[in-house]
Amino acid sequence: MPAGDLDRRVKLDAPVVVRDPDFGSEVATWNTVATVWAKLQERMASESSEADQRVMTRQITIRIRYRADVLSTWRVVYGSRRFRITGTLEVGRREYLHLLCEETSDA
Repeated sequence: MPAGDLDRRVKLDAPVVVRDPDFGSEVATWNTVATVWAKLQERMASESSEADQRVMTRQITIRIRYRADVLSTWRVVYGSRRFRITGTLEVGRREYLHLLCEETSDA
């Protein structure tokens, strides 16, 4: 794949737990690990009803250059969109990494 196909800048976020300075409770948040070039490819979209609300789910494959540290607990951020990583696939001999992702939003 030519490098020009990686035409979107995305952030790779890892979950972290921090302590609230006012109340001392633990708060789950996200920390940006890296900003990388990527190719986004929509695979499938579906719609369902949950608690009397329509929910749109999109399955997306995001291709990035190979990184050994990406975990399925991470997420990908592209602009205002957030994608939950559901799995990773190595492409070639550590050339690229396919991130199998899911985006869920209220319709």
